[in-house]
Amino acid sequence: YNGKWNMGIFKNTLTGRKDGFGLSQREGAILGSLSLRPNHGYAIAKDIREATDGKIEFTAATMYETIAQLRELGLIDRNGEETIGEGRTRKTYRITGEGEVALQEYLSLLQQTLPKTLGLQGGA
Repeated sequence: YNGKWNMGIFKNTLTGRKDGFGLSQREGAILGSLSLRPNHGYAIAKDIREATDGKIEFTAATMYETIAQLRELGLIDRNGEETIGEGRTRKTYRITGEGEVALQEYLSLLQQTLPKTLGLQGGA
C-alpha cells in the first residue's frame, strides 16, 4: 500500500454490492477515506461523494451503520472527538492496522478482477 487512495476505482462498480472480496463497496470506500486521515462521518461521506462524482452516497443512518460494522470487525476505531459550533461534537474515526490490510486486499482484488469484469483488455 502506497499511502494514497484512488477513489476512482469505485466509479464503475455497483453501489452497496458485495463484490466477493469480503468488503462491500461502501465499507471499502470508508476505509479508503480513513486511510488518508482520521475523520468524522459527515466528512467521510463528503469525501466519498466528491471523489466518486456522487455515485456513492450515504444517508446518515447508512454511514453510521457501516461505521459500527467496521468498528465491530476491528477495521476502524474511534480517534476522538472534534468540537463544532456551540459545544457540539463529532466523533472521529481512524483506520486500524487490520483495516489497512483489508483495504489493501480489497483494492488488489478489484484491480485484478475489475478489468476482466468490465470486459477490458490487458488487465491491471
